[in-house]
Amino acid sequence: TTPVNFTAPTQKELRAMSGEISAIDAKAMTMTVKNDVAGSGVEEVAFVVDPGATIRMHGLKGKNLAQLKVGDYVTVRYHVKDGKNVAMEIQHS
Repeated sequence: TTPVNFTAPTQKELRAMSGEISAIDAKAMTMTVKNDVAGSGVEEVAFVVDPGATIRMHGLKGKNLAQLKVGDYVTVRYHVKDGKNVAMEIQHS
């Protein structure tokens, strides 16, 4: 088999979304964030959290997904891979 070269997304390729966590599963490494979109109502976006994702709480790096909870306000920087939103950075506000 031929090895597959994986190139991490650049900062320019990352998208961002801010909102409130509406669902989280630390074991499955997934979370859903909801955001009020002006004129459109509530938007909910599901994320798969990359195992190497950076998670920050109160400015401190190195936190893990299990420390976040439903209702927390976060900003997620992510990219789309194979039709899934892959979270690379999560900032707890």
